[in-house]
Amino acid sequence: MPDASATPWLDEMRQRLGVSEIVGKKNNPAVLAMFADVGHTEVESEEVSWCAAATGSCLKSAGLPIPPKNVNRLARSYLSYGTKCEAKPGAIAVWPRGNSSWQGHVNIVETVLPDGRIICIGGNQSDAVTRTKPMDPSGALGFRWPVKPVVAELRKAGSTEIKKGDAVQNSGTILVAIPPAVAAAKELLAPITTPPKMENIGEALTFWQQTIGGINAVGALVADNPWLAGTCIAGLMLAWLGHTIKKQRVARAAAGVPLSAELEPANV
Repeated sequence: MPDASATPWLDEMRQRLGVSEIVGKKNNPAVLAMFADVGHTEVESEEVSWCAAATGSCLKSAGLPIPPKNVNRLARSYLSYGTKCEAKPGAIAVWPRGNSSWQGHVNIVETVLPDGRIICIGGNQSDAVTRTKPMDPSGALGFRWPVKPVVAELRKAGSTEIKKGDAVQNSGTILVAIPPAVAAAKELLAPITTPPKMENIGEALTFWQQTIGGINAVGALVADNPWLAGTCIAGLMLAWLGHTIKKQRVARAAAGVPLSAELEPANV
């Protein structure tokens, strides 16, 4: 068995093994709860296909995003979920089903056998949460890996919006650093009138005195060179804009919006 701590959504699905539909007119509250978990409290019958709801419910329980509400009842909505991956434990597997292009089935890879076949675990399999028989992964429409909605994970996954935010923010940081750099250069190049007593500098100036002195030097430089003030302001605005771009992308990722990297030909 794979390490459950590395794939908590898989562990969650394992814990639901045996949850099944109730024969007759009654509905299993555990099945309907999965629809509620993915935002579909309007579903009142377990006769509605619930494989996607089961998968989404497990992902949410693990603190991960799921596809947007308007599509997350469809198994094929997971074809643009997270990032592409190989068939491995924890991968979200999407399979064809029926004759229509929108039909499908979704479950989670649990085991990869030595011969390359896989065993998956998911909901609405024989009307219950069960394990499949060994399956050929080549029959799947795709395998996807969850991506946490945080900047570091989105950057690693190749989000173009995060990369754009990084570039803008870094440009702003560089611009903000120009006035202090110019002030330091000017100070270093200025003629020395009184040689400092190096052994006493550490004792004579506290950290805050040094900091205030640096700020005053930069302030005086900006006063003498107004263009530096504009450079600093522009840098702060760019840094704020870059931060905002990344913050908005994280919010959209948390809402299940696919990675912008999906728009790149190499990732389609």
